[in-house]
Amino acid sequence: MNMKMKRFIGTALVIAIFMIAMALVLTPVSAELKIALTVYDVSNPNGAGNFCSTVIKDSDDGLDGIITLPNGFQPIAGLIVDGSTHTSLHGVPNVISSGSSSVANTRTKPVRVYAAVSDTDYGPSATFADITGSGTFINAKNSAICMAWYDDPANGQGADYAFTDYNDFIANKALLTPGNQVDSYCYTAPTNLKSFLYNKDKIPVVDTGKYSMTLLFDYTLQPGGTYNSTLTSRGQGMAKYIPEFPSYAAPAGMVVGLLGIVIFLKRKKEE
Repeated sequence: MNMKMKRFIGTALVIAIFMIAMALVLTPVSAELKIALTVYDVSNPNGAGNFCSTVIKDSDDGLDGIITLPNGFQPIAGLIVDGSTHTSLHGVPNVISSGSSSVANTRTKPVRVYAAVSDTDYGPSATFADITGSGTFINAKNSAICMAWYDDPANGQGADYAFTDYNDFIANKALLTPGNQVDSYCYTAPTNLKSFLYNKDKIPVVDTGKYSMTLLFDYTLQPGGTYNSTLTSRGQGMAKYIPEFPSYAAPAGMVVGLLGIVIFLKRKKEE
């Protein structure tokens, strides 16, 4: 084999390997992470200044796949949120997560926080989901939280609806969570200082193409009296896994292309 042919073979193989690597790692993503946040005073949700509902997108802060709320964020007066970050990772595995370092109720009445975090275009497929959720209630006896994790094989966008008022919220809150509920967990603090933790691995799912994931967290913070009641270190996440290489890791077109290059090189060598 002459030097010219050796250089050609080397170049062709490098191109083929590069094409496969690009297909596996740099899959285009057009999705947008969103959080739909609804907060209201449980004792009088229709009162002036007692109800807020909004949708926040990752494009609002210019960071793709990350939403960070400013410290001291108050959707309604007296409900103070610090260290709130929500992220979406399209990779191996695909991950969506949400957390806040501290949420304090400084009001004299219970406050409910109902939020969904969602993103689309995960893929190319998944057969299992891992989920987690945790947090600590401080000076918050009888405060409660429910968490849920959703998977949508139809790739529907969740967390994409802001409610006009309390009645709209009650009637349409299911719009925030498209697809199938993978799992759920609820906890009520029996004393002033309690933590909760929930983990579950390898939950079967059926995603044969691009899919969406949505996290839902719904908690009510009781008033703390002399001291504020808080929910600290709230965290929640879901990871979805694609089948391991080589079952679906390389797109069919890349495999066919590589095979064609090998056949071509073999014929050239024989000539």
